[in-house]
Amino acid sequence: MILSYLRTLLLYLVLIVFFALSNGGAGAAFAMFYSIAMPVNMIAVDERSRFDRLMPMLPVRQIDCVLDKYIGAWGCLAVAVVLGRERPRYLRLLLKPALATAVMALAARSSFDALYGAGFSEKGAVLLAVLLAVAVYGALVLLLRIVTREDLSLLPKGEKIAKFLFKS
Repeated sequence: MILSYLRTLLLYLVLIVFFALSNGGAGAAFAMFYSIAMPVNMIAVDERSRFDRLMPMLPVRQIDCVLDKYIGAWGCLAVAVVLGRERPRYLRLLLKPALATAVMALAARSSFDALYGAGFSEKGAVLLAVLLAVAVYGALVLLLRIVTREDLSLLPKGEKIAKFLFKS
């Protein structure tokens, strides 16, 4: 289990350093993504190995076992920021998607409450609320310019999608 944990940690560190040193802002964004994904993966490794059963025998608190994963991720993110040539635009990468997600969640919850209160079945209200939430999120992605023409050009058939969405 320890070797699996260390191999995964080493792989993440290598990927973070590689993406941080690559050209362009996308490299820093990928490094940030790997830094965020690392603690989630480490917790999953602990769950698969049933570490929660063995942990009470260790001379550490439970909170320490969780925090070490996040401290490792923050350390890797610090390496990515120091080595990165171009700093990511945090407003575009984090704040705008978080705002769009919060508005989408509010729209989904309020539409579900309104539909369910109006007499729709629970399944019908959930389906319509999810469809509305997808539409709200899609509109906010375009209005807040979370996805740019350059982002879409990286996708297969992205130029056609960009021409359709950005008719300017």
